[in-house]
Amino acid sequence: MGSPRISSAPFVVSRNLRLFYVATFVRELAPLLAIWVVYLTDYRHLTLAQVGLMEGLFWIVKLAMEVPSGVFADRFGRRTCMVVAAILEGSGLMVFAVADTFTLLTISYLIWGSGFAFRSGAAEAYLYDALQADGREAEYTDRLGFFWALDLTGATVGGIAGAILAATVSLQAAVVATAGSYVVALPLLLAMQEPPRLTASAHHGYLDVLREGLAVVRRDAGLRGMVLLQIVLMSGWAGSAVLSQPFMAQHGVPLSMFGVLSASIMLASAGAGFASGRVVRAIGIKRALLVSVAGTAGGLLLLGAVDHLGAFAGFVVTAGALSVVQPAAQAYVSDRTEAGVRATVLSLAPFGQSIAIAIANTAAGVLGDASLRMALGTLGVTIGLAGVAAFLVWRAAEARSQSGASQGY
Repeated sequence: MGSPRISSAPFVVSRNLRLFYVATFVRELAPLLAIWVVYLTDYRHLTLAQVGLMEGLFWIVKLAMEVPSGVFADRFGRRTCMVVAAILEGSGLMVFAVADTFTLLTISYLIWGSGFAFRSGAAEAYLYDALQADGREAEYTDRLGFFWALDLTGATVGGIAGAILAATVSLQAAVVATAGSYVVALPLLLAMQEPPRLTASAHHGYLDVLREGLAVVRRDAGLRGMVLLQIVLMSGWAGSAVLSQPFMAQHGVPLSMFGVLSASIMLASAGAGFASGRVVRAIGIKRALLVSVAGTAGGLLLLGAVDHLGAFAGFVVTAGALSVVQPAAQAYVSDRTEAGVRATVLSLAPFGQSIAIAIANTAAGVLGDASLRMALGTLGVTIGLAGVAAFLVWRAAEARSQSGASQGY
């Protein structure tokens, strides 16, 4: 493979963004999202600890592939990277649908996790480069918030459909139907063009791009602090990913309603992501980060403290708090990064998140087998303490940067 191929046709931002958004929505129409834990425990007879272990392995594979996939996107193109992601994710899901042993299910997770790594970073970099091609970088936070909302809205619709399909047909039918979303999304991704961008990385080798991307992060303490905050906050998803469905089952929620309750989590996340730009402009990124840390930890602590179905609101609060600063954080990173290494740098937060979520998901599964409340409360305390520490690291770096700038450094 050579450098990213630039199409002879002019790059039309509006057309490519439409394809990008539609492909995002379609890809996320995944019926299994509302029932996959129940599918594994009830249909495939795994324990919650085994599910947590599989989740941990998923994120370890994603960890191993995260930075290499980001360098791949910088070296060979963002669109190419997203196409590879769709092929890998769809293949992993097909294996997941037919696998009937823990070993085969784990293999499906490894394929799926690899694809997930190729997706993250490349999509955000594609959006930034597309806007930059038209001199519209200032729109990135709001556009990324819309992308985030569209992604989660697709997951919400798919989750509701999946719960209904599982209740009326079978749990396996909902899993099999998920692969169809990738069949539809792939042609849309292929129809997109690679956005024009600074192409220095196209003339460098893979390792050169990797070294350049890591050097950017080493030089910028504020960038490192923001990446650390993103890692800590996104670990909070472990509560929803592994424990929300067992929580509903424990409190007697009918399977057909799993999608509706899961939708409240997704919609809270989508709405907060969509409003991220406005919130940050209104109260500033420092206050927004503190709100995110407090809300993420607070929602989990509510779930750990209250043994009632109404405590499900904690999942909703956590999801909204996690999402309210994510687009702004991505914009912060993108604005400080050159196009030639942007996907590499954007992959560093998901790289760290893969480590944190692998640990959090595994722990959530193991602790959840003993007590869901203990698992959720422990996660809330950990996120709260680590989030405050990461915020202080970032704020100190920002203060040093502003002090240096005022002295003319």
